[in-house]
Order: sequence, then C-alpha cells, then structure tokens
Amino acid sequence: MHTENTRKRFLVGSGKAIITPKLGTRLCGYPTNRFAASIHDDLTATAIVVSDGAVSAALVTVTVCSVPAPICQRITKLVEEKTGIKHLIFSATHTHSGPPLNSVPGWGEADSSYIEEIFLPGVVKAICDAAETMEEARMGIGQIETRTGINRRAIRENGTVSLGRNPHGPYDPRMRVISFVSAVDEKKALGTIIHFGAHGTAAGGPYPESPVTRDWSGVMTDRIEWMTDAPCVFLNGAIGDVAPRDFSRRKKSGERILNTIEQAMEVGGMAAVDAAEAYNRITSYFTPCVAVNTGDIHLTYEPLPSVEEAKTNYEKLAQAALNSPMKTYERNRWQKVIEAAGKEPETGLSYRQTLVKIGPVVFVPHPFEIFTMISLRLDEFSPVEYTLSMSNANGTNGYLPNKEEIARGGYEIWSSRYRGAYLLTEDADTELINQNLALIREMEEQ
Repeated sequence: MHTENTRKRFLVGSGKAIITPKLGTRLCGYPTNRFAASIHDDLTATAIVVSDGAVSAALVTVTVCSVPAPICQRITKLVEEKTGIKHLIFSATHTHSGPPLNSVPGWGEADSSYIEEIFLPGVVKAICDAAETMEEARMGIGQIETRTGINRRAIRENGTVSLGRNPHGPYDPRMRVISFVSAVDEKKALGTIIHFGAHGTAAGGPYPESPVTRDWSGVMTDRIEWMTDAPCVFLNGAIGDVAPRDFSRRKKSGERILNTIEQAMEVGGMAAVDAAEAYNRITSYFTPCVAVNTGDIHLTYEPLPSVEEAKTNYEKLAQAALNSPMKTYERNRWQKVIEAAGKEPETGLSYRQTLVKIGPVVFVPHPFEIFTMISLRLDEFSPVEYTLSMSNANGTNGYLPNKEEIARGGYEIWSSRYRGAYLLTEDADTELINQNLALIREMEEQ
C-alpha cells in the first residue's frame, strides 16, 4: 500500500553523460598491468533528481569500480553551487574494467588526469541536466527474483574459503525496478532505477590488454533505456560476497576459462530479461512523498597492535612485497600501524550518512562492499517497505563482512583486515545496521 502525496508536488528529472577514458588508461580491480586496449561500451554517469518542491535529492550512478569520499564531496559541492541540490547519493557500479579513482598500495595510483578532465565534468553535467529537466511525475515499482548473482565465498573441503561459487551461501535474489513517468502522460518515461547486488567482474581478467566496459550491468540498463527512451540508473546492492552468475569456470577437461567480454554479455542478458520483466510488472503509478535524513555513522575500532609486532611484520614482508601486490598491501598496513602509534588513538571510523526516501522506498548508501546478510538484516528490521542498501556509495572503505563470516577468513576478510592501521571490531556490522535503522525510524517519525 502506497501513501499518496496530497500536500506537495513530486518532480523528477534525469540526465546522462559519457565518462569513457582514453585508450591506454590503466584499468582498476586486478593487478596493475591491465590497460585499455579497446572500448567495448562507453562508461557513463547517470542521474535522477527528485523533489517535492521543498526538498531535492540526486541519485547518481557511475560505471567505475569505486569513488573515494573526497571526490563525492567535491561533486556534491559543485552540484550545490550550480543547482542548489545538496543531498546526493553517489553509487559506483563496481566494474573492474574502468580507470582507478583511488590509490591502493600494491594495486596502483588513482588516475588524476581522468578524474579532472573526464570524470568530474561528466558527472556534474549529468546531475545538472537532470535538475534542469524536472517535471511533475508519478512512481511505480516492480520486483522479480533473478539468478544474475551467486554467493562467491566457496568453502573448500578443509573449511577454508576461496573466491569461487557457493550455491549454498547467502544471496538476495530480489531485483527491484522503480519507474518514474510524467504525471501528464504515463506513457512518457522520465527515468528508471534498478536495484540489485553483484560484483562487476564478469568481463575482468588477469590479462594485460582489456576492453573498457560497464560489464554485465551495462547490458541490463541498455535494455531498459531502449524500452523507455529515458536514462536508467543502476544502484548496486550488497556485493561483498556476491559474484555475477557466469558460466562454469572450468571445462570438463579441467581447463580454466578466464572471464571474458562474451561472458559479461551473457550475464548481462540474463539480468536484462529479468529487469524488463520486473518493469513490465508495474501496473500502477502513484505520487509519492520525498524525505531526506542525514546523520553521523560511527563504527568502533579495535586497539592498535603493538609497535613491536608491527615492526616485525613490516620487516618480514620487505622482500616479498617487491613482487606481490598482496604483500605490498599487507606491508603498507604495518607501516600505517607504526606511524599511528605515536599519535592520538582513534576510536573509530565516522562518516556522514544521507538517506533518501521516495514513497515506500528508502535508499541507504554504504561506503563499503557490504556482505549480503548486512543488507538482509537491515531490510528485515526497517519500517520502510523497500529498504535498498548500496555498496560503494558516497565513498569506499573496502569490504565490510558480517561477523559470522570473519572466522572463515578468505580474500574479503584478508582485505578488510589489512586496509588501514586500525581495524573495525567484529561487531561493526551490527553497529552499521542499528545506526542506520535509527536514522530510518527518525525519518518515519517526521
């Protein structure tokens, strides 16, 4: 049941810009020797702006791996100066076939020229275009269960975890499609949002020359844009432990198949069929209310390890780090511990949260690659009918696993434990959920 907006207007506008890098650009997400040899499909920035005449917000997606919080903040400031819109949710689709926007020890530096010359201007243009095209609108919601994703934390016979496919692991199959149409003519689409969660890694691979691509999600959004003649925003959900459900990694002979652009198109085709079906299930439109709530999220840190432990590990990794991105990453962590030891202790990671609610849907950005159970638990206890969490939104701080998965280890746990000097406590998932629930409930009471 949807509450009609009888007090204020509901306005929607959309915009889109090309943010494709130049050929030869280093690509993000795998070892540093991958460079753009061709352009399979253009990278894009897509925005939908909503307003009730008093409160306005922008929902933006960019088809890159991740975007650091300082860049998100720069864009928010530029957009506010140009349009007056100060509430922004900024989501990265997490394709591993685009340029790097943040520096990661062992994996290389951010591409500053791309950021300044292509990325920033393109994103700001998409949002400003959306703001300029706003008109009276109505909203519809469709949902379907999709097989586009699968849990990727494969459990070996000895109980350890590797990157692979785990058909028994947590995975949220719900794909939501939100359509905005003209209040005057419901046949005129103004923009669409798709929400679902899976890594953008179907096309990536450890080979030196790779194509630039939005990966599987680009096929899906292209299909909806073809159907509607309006921009489509993809907001990637809980991806920390979810891979695209691509075809078998090995032949019967045992030969391993690397991820390919053909594989990304295959996964994208599955997603496109499901998204189109969810869109076609929308049978009614309504005029929703718009609300925004902001607040601070604070996740607690564990105490620092001793300086002696840090120095010992730092020296042990000296030689190994010369040829291994992962060992470089680990060594950098111990260096950060040594540097932090002489400073005032930090208590936790804090960031400013922005929630946007449109009718029965609340969008919850997380500056992490969150695990599925975090999203499911937040949704279960939220008073809002559709509580849609996003990964790599309004910043990026690596993986955030739920407590139950930490003990098993694996790549994601290793990555989260070596990202910085301080580690989040094992209860960070519950802190994240409860603090976001408080902001959602506060919004509901207003």
